[in-house]
Amino acid sequence: MKALLEHGADPNAIELSAGWRPLHVATDACAVRVLHEFNADLDAVDNNGRAAVHYLNADSVAELLSRKAKLDVRDKYGRTPMHLAAHFEKVVILQAVGLDLNAVDNDGKTPLDWAHDRPDVEATLKSLGAKPGAELRHSRTCCLL
Repeated sequence: MKALLEHGADPNAIELSAGWRPLHVATDACAVRVLHEFNADLDAVDNNGRAAVHYLNADSVAELLSRKAKLDVRDKYGRTPMHLAAHFEKVVILQAVGLDLNAVDNDGKTPLDWAHDRPDVEATLKSLGAKPGAELRHSRTCCLL
């Protein structure tokens, strides 16, 4: 990849059908570093409003963090990287930098709701204080007697 960039490849080239850029599909922290060296836009979003932080593994997210990428991005469904981290085990890193464990997406789901099929991630989220969306909706509802 570095050779392509050195010969003029655009680090912000857009794949039209999904709107992905090279950073969205970077496979490791090294690729993130190289793309950043060549001025890749760390906060660029795809057609779903997702930044690279929504997709990348924990090491790559840590690299984005060290390079000051925005991590609190919501996609067009209202999902933060924490919602998708429930599927990609980035929970601990994202929580450590202050992303909301109880962020509610457009469907009223929290990261814990998204982790229902991943017992290990679900346990981690619960241990950090995450709540299901239904519990949050109930606790924020005013009851009239």
